[in-house]
Amino acid sequence: MQSRKLLVKTCIGDLVERCGFYPLNGGKLDLAKSIIATFPSLSVQVAGQGEGFEHFYDPASHSGFLEIKLHNLRCNLQQEERRYRKRKVTSDQGETHTFNATETENDNTTNE
Repeated sequence: MQSRKLLVKTCIGDLVERCGFYPLNGGKLDLAKSIIATFPSLSVQVAGQGEGFEHFYDPASHSGFLEIKLHNLRCNLQQEERRYRKRKVTSDQGETHTFNATETENDNTTNE
């Protein structure tokens, strides 16, 4: 288990260095497949289905060890480094709700 954690930490460190904290799904999928190609003993098929890399990154559910590590790294980012920001919205009843809003880099226009 410790060796798997170290492997995931090292691989994610390299991926973040090359692609940033929000890599594309293809990059995460390629990384998961290359881990299994390099270390075939880490392949795990659940109920006999899949190719064996899905516990590292499952593109269908966007989950796995790699995604968890990325999520944990993103939690410690400074506000200006984040792609998603928490915003507070007040409803008509005066209740305050917090939700995650997507902020795109190229969206500098305002709705009038």
